[in-house]
Amino acid sequence: AVVSTQSTGEYKSKDSARDAIKKLNGKLLMDYAVELKLSEKQITKVPETIKKERNMEEKSAKLLVRNVPFETTQSDLRNLFGAFGDVKHIRLPKKLAGTGKHRGFAFVEYSSQAEARVAFESTGDSTHLYGRRLVVEWAKEDATVEQMMSKTAEVFGEQPAVAKKKKSKKIEDIL
Repeated sequence: AVVSTQSTGEYKSKDSARDAIKKLNGKLLMDYAVELKLSEKQITKVPETIKKERNMEEKSAKLLVRNVPFETTQSDLRNLFGAFGDVKHIRLPKKLAGTGKHRGFAFVEYSSQAEARVAFESTGDSTHLYGRRLVVEWAKEDATVEQMMSKTAEVFGEQPAVAKKKKSKKIEDIL
C-alpha cells in the first residue's frame, strides 16, 4: 500500500532546501520512506485592482472574503477568523435555493472595527484555506432601502418607487 500525503516546508534559500532533500530523502519515518522534492509552485502577484480594494479605508466591522473554497463551512470560517477577535456574524451566500452550495465568497462581521482591522491586517495576501488563497477586503456599507429600490428599478427599466409616508390624522379631525 502506498500512502501519499503532501506537506510543505519553507527554507530561506534553495541551497538549504536542497541540503534537506539530500539528507532526508529515502529515510524512514514511522516505517514509511520519505520522498521530498522542490515545489514548482510560482508566487503569483496580486492584481492591482485587488490591491486597491484591500487598501480601502475601513468603514465598518465587516469584511468580504473572496475565493472561499466550496467545501468551506461557516464553522471553518469562524475558526479561522475567530482567532482575530469576536466574530459577530458569518454569512456564506448560497448559489440557488435548495442546492446547498455557497457562491465562493463570505462576509465576516466582527463586534468592533478594531477587531476587523486586526483580522484584515493579519490575513494579508497569504492566508490559505483548503489550498486556496483567500482575498480579504473591506465590505462596502449596506445599501439603504431607497438605494436598493432605485437600483432594482434601473434593472427592470421602471421608475423608482417613492416610499409613501402615512398621513396621521389629528385627534380634532377624528372627533
